[in-house]
Amino acid sequence: AYDAFGNLMEDQDTDVVFDPPPRGLDRRGNEYRIDGAGTFAVSCASPGVEEMPSAALQVRPGLPASLSLSLFPERAVYRVGSVVEIVAQATDIVGNPVAGDLLEFFTEPELPSFGDGRFRLEQEGLYTLGVRVNGETWEERELEQTLTILVDYGGPGVNCVFPEMGQRIELPAGGAHRISGTVADIAGVQSLLVDGVPVDMDGEGRWQADVPVRWGLNVHDIIASDGENETSTFCAYYAADRFAAPNLPMLDTLQLRLSQDAFDDGGPDAPLRSLGDALRRVINSQGLTDTVDRAASAQNPIVPNECRARVLGICLFRLGVEYQGYENAGPNQLELTLVDGGFRVRVSLREQRVRAQLRGTLGNRARIRAQHLTFDMTFDAGLRNNGQPNIRLRQLNEVSVGDLDADFSGFFGWLISLVFEAFEGLVRDTIVDTLRDFLRDNVDRVLTDLLGNVDIGDLSRGFDIPSLTGGQDIRLVINAALSNLDFSPAALSVGVRTQVDGPIALGDRGPGVPLLPNEENVVVPEDRRAGAAVKLGILNQVMYRLWRAGYFEAEGGGLVASLAGDLPAGTEVFLRFGQPPWVSGVDGESTVRVSVGPLSVGFLHPEFFVEPVRVRVATVIEATLRLIGEREISFEDVSIDEFHLSLAGAEMPDQARQVIEQTVRRVLQGTINRALNDGLPVIPLPDFMIPDSLAEFDLPAGRTLGLREPVLNGTMAAWFLIGNFGE
Repeated sequence: AYDAFGNLMEDQDTDVVFDPPPRGLDRRGNEYRIDGAGTFAVSCASPGVEEMPSAALQVRPGLPASLSLSLFPERAVYRVGSVVEIVAQATDIVGNPVAGDLLEFFTEPELPSFGDGRFRLEQEGLYTLGVRVNGETWEERELEQTLTILVDYGGPGVNCVFPEMGQRIELPAGGAHRISGTVADIAGVQSLLVDGVPVDMDGEGRWQADVPVRWGLNVHDIIASDGENETSTFCAYYAADRFAAPNLPMLDTLQLRLSQDAFDDGGPDAPLRSLGDALRRVINSQGLTDTVDRAASAQNPIVPNECRARVLGICLFRLGVEYQGYENAGPNQLELTLVDGGFRVRVSLREQRVRAQLRGTLGNRARIRAQHLTFDMTFDAGLRNNGQPNIRLRQLNEVSVGDLDADFSGFFGWLISLVFEAFEGLVRDTIVDTLRDFLRDNVDRVLTDLLGNVDIGDLSRGFDIPSLTGGQDIRLVINAALSNLDFSPAALSVGVRTQVDGPIALGDRGPGVPLLPNEENVVVPEDRRAGAAVKLGILNQVMYRLWRAGYFEAEGGGLVASLAGDLPAGTEVFLRFGQPPWVSGVDGESTVRVSVGPLSVGFLHPEFFVEPVRVRVATVIEATLRLIGEREISFEDVSIDEFHLSLAGAEMPDQARQVIEQTVRRVLQGTINRALNDGLPVIPLPDFMIPDSLAEFDLPAGRTLGLREPVLNGTMAAWFLIGNFGE
């Protein structure tokens, strides 16, 4: 660390900061171990430092240690002539994705290639599609994954052409668009219903239908009949306008708004109920007194100890004055006012007393008192490029020194004048300048340290999510940092960006994390003292990371019994999620809607199916959010709101279908229940942690300032919490 003139500063309190925070960061002294691959800006941070240049650090993934495989599109039965893509992901030993140029795709029997990892299904039959790592691997492991598919000419069957099953489309203007598909049957097709409405077909079995579209999952029921038998299935796809890159932070996901009253409630400063209270502790602290005392002591002697009267060369009277002590009688007053682009601070210091000792012929003591010292300053406030607060003095509006009076008992004439002038100069110059600099530096320091030390609790330090299949826990970290700091006469608005990090097990060919409509326009209501907003995008970030980590994959069975309750011995359910669940809210309620599917579900039941049967499911699950205390949350009343089941043309008794539907409902309901409650155990409301460096001002180190006693409400895009501000 260096001062403004390039001089090396010793014993600075510094910390190493990574931006963005890496996953799996382990510090031992000045050595750091990082598990998460990526490029990071590394800098040294110190309270009050204005320039913190960074160095770039690139962490590369290790050798491939595991391999995952999925198909797109994923279907129970593929039609002859369609194209299937192998979506593969190789990861290193700590879950970092490894570049795909080491991957080799293959099929048995051989299929014609239709691009890298894509194959055209030209003939009916059973095919094995696979991928292997062709190159060096972790501990020389052999990494290969395969899936077997059925290709058939069909018979009665409905095919979704646009959008394809599970496809993501842009949300159309007007809330409606046209879907299309094909239908075929060897006996001919007599009728086709889309959402219960008859639809015409051409001679080739092609059909179109105009349907309403909403954000998220859209499912349209299709019923085709040849006059004797019906085929019931559905077409399902997702609609959204915008997506966020999963490796980049989502801006202003968490917001906090403090009105003028929450910015400064006027005291007293215990308990802390505003940022103004924190500054009141500063101006009434021993630190202020000690700072002035050191500055005044450095001026000694105030008056040099010299001969003041001589007769015939002999000194008859010597006099010098030494500063002895400074007292701040207090209590000192502070007013903190929001202005455009910053804030104004007005400080009134009462009863400033200076004591001195005469040296030389006399040994009297002297005292001078200033009735008050007033400082009025305006500060600019905002964010630096590195996301740290930038607070600096805009202008010094006023410095006022009250009347000075002195107690010089035993002094006389010119002696009083000499000592008073020395004391007056000490007060008006040294002490006033020292107090001005103290206020300038420490208003900056305290607010920079508080606002820059944004904290969301254990979520930012990592939390473990138990596996659905009894395997290894999945560790997620929610990285948070300031993305907005806006001062206006009405309020201080704080925005916090979030990025969810975790291991990667599955490949992704999609656009990323879906953004809800009007999510960018979410703002905290203006009519309350203090409030916060939590964009539901953070839940979509969590669901995306859980999906990429393989949390929802139960293709090998082994789902914990608590997901579906008691099932007959030998019953197994296999899940394969083609994409993460999507989450949205409900206007005026603390309810979330979770869209799941279309997904492939395997089902094995000793009474009905000796071999697993594959069905396709799309569902919307609702859950009610309940706030426990100030941060802890519970998702309750988890229930199926919409449920769509397709047997992909398979014939089975009604009783068997009912068993499948009931079991799958329970499993998916339990899966989402666990994902919600384990994936976001507390609301990540931003708090400001008081660092150890501010303990000298009687501020409780380790305590936090934030929203207290919140009341929750929700919209489609966010949760809003209204409450009080304080410790």
